[in-house]
Amino acid sequence: MSHQHTKTQPKSRSSFREFVRSNPAVKEQDSFDVDLDQLHVNPGWNKRIRNASLEEYIDRWATTFKAGRPVPPLQVYWDGEDKFVVVDGHCRLEGALRARAQGAAIRRLRVMRFEGNDVARIHFMVRSSEGRPLSLFERGMAAGSLVAMGLSVSEIATEWQCSETTIESALLLDRAPRVVQDMLKQDLVATEVVLDHLREHREGAAQTLQNLIDRAKGQGHSRVTAKVAGTHKLGKRITNQIRETFAVFPSVLSESLSDLPGDPTLVDESRDYTLPIKGSLLKALLEIASEVNKGTNATTASTQD
Repeated sequence: MSHQHTKTQPKSRSSFREFVRSNPAVKEQDSFDVDLDQLHVNPGWNKRIRNASLEEYIDRWATTFKAGRPVPPLQVYWDGEDKFVVVDGHCRLEGALRARAQGAAIRRLRVMRFEGNDVARIHFMVRSSEGRPLSLFERGMAAGSLVAMGLSVSEIATEWQCSETTIESALLLDRAPRVVQDMLKQDLVATEVVLDHLREHREGAAQTLQNLIDRAKGQGHSRVTAKVAGTHKLGKRITNQIRETFAVFPSVLSESLSDLPGDPTLVDESRDYTLPIKGSLLKALLEIASEVNKGTNATTASTQD
């Protein structure tokens, strides 16, 4: 009687726990070393914009690896097959790969297991980018992914510990026309200028921004800043002063003139009002006017240079 012997196929390690069991030196809660080629990056996951600044940042990591200096562990999760997917540490991984390509003897990287779903992974990626903070546009791309997953602006703002206005501005950049996003990626226009034009001109912002870029180049500027664009931004002190002054404005008026309407919808535009005003309020208004005029004159002068 003949016996047929079939070759047993090796089982795929379908869970992180099985991977741990097959590697006795690794404890589930510890950081551990993983081969470079076993680390995987999901396309589109890393929101950083590829530009000269990012390349320099990755090169600094490559230098760090070649010098043998310590590097923080990457955060990863097990894909259920044969790879660890990077949650945070994409630049460190790319720096290690560059260092290896340049002759450094790097075979493994230290990693830590990340616990959480895709939403938690995006939140962590944004919060843990202190080494090179994400730009507002980059955060906008991350916020856009979260909104697509069903999160609200309020929920994202709470998790990122910032204002809802910041998230709304970031999302405005994420939803901007592709040509406008390309201007940001090439660092041709400052973010604040782009936001101003998106809010004012909406779909027409691409053309108005291109006009600014062309004008700036003609004046010898490589980048459109608020100063180059002629967009005057009030400082924090004067902004706070305006807010505080106008917060008490209605009550001051009602004390000065009992029949003066406190609601703008009740104002008769055809009528001339005589307005008694307290010295403290008059002084505050004149100081505000002085600051605004000072900034406007400075901006006008800069655009004429």
